[in-house]
Amino acid sequence: MPILNWLGKDKVINRHRQVPYRVLELQYTYIDPPYNTGNEGWVYNDNVNDPKIRKWLSEVVGKEGEGLSRHDKWLCMMYPRLRLLADDGAIFIIIDDTECMSLKFVCDEIFGTRWLC
Repeated sequence: MPILNWLGKDKVINRHRQVPYRVLELQYTYIDPPYNTGNEGWVYNDNVNDPKIRKWLSEVVGKEGEGLSRHDKWLCMMYPRLRLLADDGAIFIIIDDTECMSLKFVCDEIFGTRWLC
C-alpha cells in the first residue's frame, strides 16, 4: 500500500497521539473540512492562511510549518479530522482532482484499503 508523506505529517501524527481522549460536545451545526480550492470568499471557507490555522500549525509542526505549501497545510488539517472518525461511523466525500489522490492515500493509511465499500 502506498504511503503519502508531506511536510509536517510526522508532527501532526505525533500530536494526534498526545491529545487525551474525551467526549466531544456539539458546538457547531456542521463541520466542513477545508476544500483547498484557494477560494476563501465562499460558504466553505478554506483559508489555510487564517491566523488560527497558522497558530495551530506553528504549535503542532513548529518552525517547519512556516515553509508548508497550501497542499501540505491541507493534509496537516485533514489527517486529524479523519482520525477522529469512529470505527462504526460513515463518511461521504466529494472532492475534485486537486487533492483526490492525496486524500485517497491518507484514507487508505487510516482506514485500510477496503474503505471504499
